[in-house]
Amino acid sequence: MARAELALKPHGAFSRMCGTMSRLKRHFLFCGLALVLASGCGKAAVGLFPPTDTFFWPVALVADPQGDYLYVVNGNFDLNYNTGTVAVVDLKTNVVVSSSTIRLGSFGGDIGLFSVEQDGVRVATRGFVTTRELRALTWFDISRDETTHEPRMNCRLEADPEAKHPPACEDKYVIADNDTFADLGADVFSLAIGQVDGTSYAFTGSLRDTECLNGVGTCAKISAFSIEDGDTQLIAQQDFVIGAHGIAVSPLTGELYVTSRFFDTIQTMKLNRNTTTETGYSLDLVGTFSVGNLGNTGDFSRQIVFNKSGTRAYIAYRNPSSIVVLDTSLDPDDRPYNRILDVVEIGASPSDLKLVYNERLQRDLAYIVCFGTNEIWVLDTELLAVIDRVRIRKGPFKIAVVDNPKLGLKRAYITNFEDNTVTVLELDESSPFYHQEIASLN
Repeated sequence: MARAELALKPHGAFSRMCGTMSRLKRHFLFCGLALVLASGCGKAAVGLFPPTDTFFWPVALVADPQGDYLYVVNGNFDLNYNTGTVAVVDLKTNVVVSSSTIRLGSFGGDIGLFSVEQDGVRVATRGFVTTRELRALTWFDISRDETTHEPRMNCRLEADPEAKHPPACEDKYVIADNDTFADLGADVFSLAIGQVDGTSYAFTGSLRDTECLNGVGTCAKISAFSIEDGDTQLIAQQDFVIGAHGIAVSPLTGELYVTSRFFDTIQTMKLNRNTTTETGYSLDLVGTFSVGNLGNTGDFSRQIVFNKSGTRAYIAYRNPSSIVVLDTSLDPDDRPYNRILDVVEIGASPSDLKLVYNERLQRDLAYIVCFGTNEIWVLDTELLAVIDRVRIRKGPFKIAVVDNPKLGLKRAYITNFEDNTVTVLELDESSPFYHQEIASLN
């Protein structure tokens, strides 16, 4: 089986990428205008098939539940190829498993996995990726090769043994804006997988609605999908203000918290059983609140993350650059307080964060990706103070964490969007390289 080596670069070395920073800024401006004036960031032209053994504009990533493989979304941001991909990295050897790569639309967004276990044994895994080009949620079932144990992602109705290129997701595996499925909104980007009343669902958010031209009012959609039985199915939707970006499901209440890029607004929703709807579900608006107009520019919230108990939420906020800490514990009426506990200033343009339990400190640390300063900031969630800053590579965007004692791995993996690399950050407190970039995968 074809496998491609990933270069391990020494700390401080930067790889050249096919696009320049000026081109990146021009494309951001174009996409920003498209949010208001057009229908997204364009379609990838028929042309070169994408590589299977490297990263190109890596956007998002997620670790396999077993902690031995990493799934990376390549965004094809400059449309150099005819599609984007999902590439698989073997964390035991730091190589890309070329034979596992699949193709999907360009301008990929978030990626998530849902795993089913029976008697402590994983029996099934399903993956999900949002794509802005297709206005879609693409899903795939993951199996393991019987001989190599490598992941195999299936998103085709029938296998094509004579295919010369990576398989492309098709038909029922792409829930998109077309004649068959309901409109998911334009620029589908955000994704969350969480439990509501003991059942797991997937949720997506669009940056705007298909017909929204002026950015006023409810100009985005939040969509809910059943994922546990059979095929993935769209079951409910709710309107949202323009710019839906971060989605998280509260472990305490099962309510969705949705942030907006363009408004100082957080909305909460709940997926409910509803016998009056065709699907038997409705996604109902619970409440709306503001972080508090911390700044006065039109760039606000990004990712939101809950602690395990659901009593606190942490929001990556860009106006100003900070982490907003919410008290989401329950009041005497069993409703979340949703009040601000603190606002901690951090590096410019935070884009993502993850909570990681620190054995030595006996509490969570928040690892915050700061796109604007090319750094990872580390926040002590008890002291609510920044305790470390780690310089990494250009354009860090998303972070995934692997804690696999069997492989001796406790590490964070960060996509570097502008550098076409994935940073490996050591999180093992006993390591002499703790909080250092120990490798760069390219």
